[in-house]
Amino acid sequence: MDLFVNGRFKGRRMTGVERYATESTRALGNRAHLLTPRTKAHGLAGHLWEQFVLPQRLPHDGLLWSPANSGPLRVERQVVTVHDLAPLEHPAWYRSLFAAWYRWLIPRLVDRVRAVVAVSEFTRGRLLALGVPAEKVTVVRPGVSSRFSPVSEEERRQVRRRYRLPDRFVLSVGTLEPRKNLVLLWRAWRRVSPSFPGVGMVCVGGRGAAFRGIDAGAISAGVTLLGEVSDEDLVLLYAAADVFALVSLYEGFGLTALEAMACGVPCLVTRAGGIPEAVGDAALLIDPTDEPGIEAGLARLLSDEAMRSTLRGKGLDRARSLRWEETADGLWDVFHRVGG
Repeated sequence: MDLFVNGRFKGRRMTGVERYATESTRALGNRAHLLTPRTKAHGLAGHLWEQFVLPQRLPHDGLLWSPANSGPLRVERQVVTVHDLAPLEHPAWYRSLFAAWYRWLIPRLVDRVRAVVAVSEFTRGRLLALGVPAEKVTVVRPGVSSRFSPVSEEERRQVRRRYRLPDRFVLSVGTLEPRKNLVLLWRAWRRVSPSFPGVGMVCVGGRGAAFRGIDAGAISAGVTLLGEVSDEDLVLLYAAADVFALVSLYEGFGLTALEAMACGVPCLVTRAGGIPEAVGDAALLIDPTDEPGIEAGLARLLSDEAMRSTLRGKGLDRARSLRWEETADGLWDVFHRVGG
């Protein structure tokens, strides 16, 4: 079987979907051949390349894997990974053209292809609700790279100095978009922070072109927005944080929480979408719409060293159990089953 990867994700800004596609493709190694645009193909140009150019470059007997929620409708010998159905279920979070395109594309694509990979049981359930036959959908969970790991105190000190951060801080990582629920997190922090003088909140992530904006006026005092950072600095920022907070309203999996746990950071996360599947029993879980609950969770983790230590150990164990090599093997099983 000749496996080809839809490489439209290459060159895009690194979010959870691009991380999944990049790391899974790397772990597949020489079992897969990557097909990428010859020039930058973002936005409309990327869609046109995917729908019209990519099918022409694919050998007629090749199997295509599209790892990033979209793929060419002309290709039936295809496996597509669906991370979530947020554009279909919550279109108000997205710019209207983006939401309209994916609400049209995804139902047709999952009907057309040979198999669909879901990143969680949550996403699988949403696909079944859309009408995709159960036998067509396989759950293969994402993993985490070994480069996400604890670092020395000197490295933590250096990254705090480089970004002018306090000695203690709560970290959030993700695109500045409505479903990340950052406004509620900032409101909760406004009330919690007076009890923890000298502790800050740091948010890493840029503004995604596909998403509607969030109210920048809601940013509380003591919150630092770093924008996008390098992967090298991201590892250091994870490891330097006292607490990681993922308070999303909706996630297909929750990869950033897994990365934070791999770096030895205790996590506060919401019972939303596939996040509980990502963290298992290794994080403190709260309701995403419960603002007092978010406040209480932040206060508890910042004040309770014993709980932080327990979650730190559980998180490291959880992260060790989910590796990209296992993801690649699970994907290969699907490819072999439908591509023979």
